[in-house]
Amino acid sequence: MDHEILVNQLRLLLQRLSDKWGPVTLFMLNTFGPGFAQPWHLIVSAQKLDMLSRSDAIKEMTKLVREHGNASFWRPLIRITVLKTQDPFVRSVNASMQVSPNEIETISDATVAGFEIPYALLVRSQSVAAV
Repeated sequence: MDHEILVNQLRLLLQRLSDKWGPVTLFMLNTFGPGFAQPWHLIVSAQKLDMLSRSDAIKEMTKLVREHGNASFWRPLIRITVLKTQDPFVRSVNASMQVSPNEIETISDATVAGFEIPYALLVRSQSVAAV
């Protein structure tokens, strides 16, 4: 998938997530390296998703991704992780990597809260107080 198309699809999905489950504190797409033919791992955290069990939150996100429409977008997703807004990983990313609303930050070879991030697109990173 073309980088520009991927970015547009991510922004649309973020908007739908915000509308339904916002405010969104973390929205990140991880891959194993540059290039978009790789399998992806979507990590999200949204305040209203905190009210759901982990499995229900993942089901809701899976449904939202599939309703998003473009099969070429969701087919490479191998995992969707929904984290609570107070999760240590979410808090660490929010503390160390703020992303402006219209920006997408590219992360490579980073370690956050003990987790290695080989390559990621950080679409949203805001603390709960900021949203």
